[in-house]
Amino acid sequence: MKVGKFINQAMTLVECENGREVGGNRTVGELYADGYKDVCEVAKPSESSVESWQEFETCFIQVWNEPEPEPDPDEISDSDALRIITQGG
Repeated sequence: MKVGKFINQAMTLVECENGREVGGNRTVGELYADGYKDVCEVAKPSESSVESWQEFETCFIQVWNEPEPEPDPDEISDSDALRIITQGG
């Protein structure tokens, strides 16, 4: 099982087995007392997906989103297009 918490705006995950932190000294109870919550990780759907976490009262759920497309540098804005049409360039 894994538990996690946001530290410096980044998700920090801790692997636990048999009620204890793997490679550490804390118990799951101590981690919960320190603000950690259970996490639900979801398989990454594609190479271009962007990870985020949705926080609930008792857990975090991993969410994958497609990145926002980069604006096309050759595309003109609607206001520039209207100006070109109405003013002839």
